[in-house]
Amino acid sequence: MWAEALRNERVASIVRDGVGQRHQVADFVRERQRRGHLIADVDADALSRVMLSLILGFVLQQAWDPTLDVDGYRTVLDAMIDRFLLVDQSEVAIGSTHLHRQKQATGGLELP
Repeated sequence: MWAEALRNERVASIVRDGVGQRHQVADFVRERQRRGHLIADVDADALSRVMLSLILGFVLQQAWDPTLDVDGYRTVLDAMIDRFLLVDQSEVAIGSTHLHRQKQATGGLELP
């Protein structure tokens, strides 16, 4: 698809629309930084590009290997967010993170 997008304007338009969602991610990151949930010293635009790369790379890997472990990928991504981006790891700001699910499963207790 990526190679075709370089030659075909219709495909390129579809790819641009998908990649354009990066701005929504950057806005989300900035809002979470403003609220103090995510570390403020990370550039929101750069982070949105990294996150988009992770997602698009995973989509490509799924095309190569449809048996890829989606849950394993999600668990690792959640752990990366928990450990590297959250300001206070005892208060999870993003509802989809591993720590939040762990707290729900343990009635609010943090496990080591």
